[in-house]
Amino acid sequence: MNLFFIIEFFIGILFCFYGRRFIHVLMALSLGAFLASYIFPRYGQSPQSYLFLLGSVVLIGFIFRSFSRLGLFFLGIFLGIYLLKLVGPRINMNHFRNSRILLVLLFAILVSFASGKILMALTGLFGGFLIVSGLIGIFHQIDLVMGSRIFSELNYMLRANDLYRSIPAYILAILGFIRQNNGSKR
Repeated sequence: MNLFFIIEFFIGILFCFYGRRFIHVLMALSLGAFLASYIFPRYGQSPQSYLFLLGSVVLIGFIFRSFSRLGLFFLGIFLGIYLLKLVGPRINMNHFRNSRILLVLLFAILVSFASGKILMALTGLFGGFLIVSGLIGIFHQIDLVMGSRIFSELNYMLRANDLYRSIPAYILAILGFIRQNNGSKR
């Protein structure tokens, strides 16, 4: 089974329910997972690849901890890209060639200055989408390994329509916001 989907699922849970508290660590882990998806297929899973990945995650975490706005900026880029994929086909943006890049950068700048409840909502939303995306990958891998079609219909429904994928993510985002909001009052 592909380990990437399991890691994506667990990072999504942490983002969704503990995002504000561990934002810097989670951003480093997210970029580490992205680096792993780039490094391992090209260079294999050698000890050198793991050491490079570990060093990169520690360095990224240190940078995000030192420059917290930078970590939030990257969170804004990730969210902006996903929201553009979700809303983009419904909006005619063919008139402006670079309008998508500008919208993602504008969203990233806005998120980099977010704090408090806005940050809880954004980390809940990002975590919700990661959880759903990880589950889709896990279900698909289970079907491939078992040679069955247990999750085929569910996978097809979630992959075929962004709305079906978004509804569980929004519900998880609301639950994550409530959890983070209740946890911050203690």
